[in-house]
Amino acid sequence: MRWVTHENVQIARLASAWLIKRFIDPDANFAFVPRGTEVGAVTEGTPFHMSGADLANRDDRGTFQVIAETYGLAEKDPVLVELGEVVSAADAIHSKVAFRGVPMSEAAPPGGPPESPGLQALLHGSRLVAASDLEAIERAAASLDAIYASLQARRDRAGTQREGR
Repeated sequence: MRWVTHENVQIARLASAWLIKRFIDPDANFAFVPRGTEVGAVTEGTPFHMSGADLANRDDRGTFQVIAETYGLAEKDPVLVELGEVVSAADAIHSKVAFRGVPMSEAAPPGGPPESPGLQALLHGSRLVAASDLEAIERAAASLDAIYASLQARRDRAGTQREGR
């Protein structure tokens, strides 16, 4: 299936592409349109993280969270719910650090997920060293796989401790 978003993917779109490829459509084909392209102009594929798309920021939820909810992943996998919070905070940090030059120490939301600043740095770095949007998605996948595994392991340890083992 074809999935369409704006070019020059950053935090939310990188994480959303990972979510799509890892949990929804392993054969996903990504296409990129210039920023400002209206969602109505997308005639082939499913648009995501574009203004007016069904799979975009909604209320207080980011695109990653909306996709997870839309496809029933949030109900099945609590780690994806937690990762969605990490991604949303990382995206908020990114707009402050990358676009306004705010130091990372001041950009992280108080009480936010501790993984968010690191995820922001890894995903932004993936974009910076990649020659294309597709390569950025591929590079970011390793970081997202690692954060997902770390969150899963923490959840598993907490469950084992509650069971008294």
